Amino acid sequence: MRIAVIAPPWYTVPPSRYGGIEWVVALLADGLTERGHQVTLFAPPGSETEAELVPPLGEIPPEELIGDPWYEAAHAISACDRARESDLV
Repeated sequence: MRIAVIAPPWYTVPPSRYGGIEWVVALLADGLTERGHQVTLFAPPGSETEAELVPPLGEIPPEELIGDPWYEAAHAISACDRARESDLV
């Protein structure tokens, strides 16, 4: 099965420090890949995963702009556009 997993744009997966959501995403993407699924992880550049990594944005947004709707929307739209190739998002 082709599965797309979308992580927030702010921290790498897995995170180098705080990042509860990013840890869950890392474990999920790697676990699904280990089970033989074709997984694409949409996460910030620098993320480490067994899945295919696709960074929707060219760089990690500045930390002081966490929650900025422009970065959130640009990341989500880019990921969703490519995720249409997947069976499950």
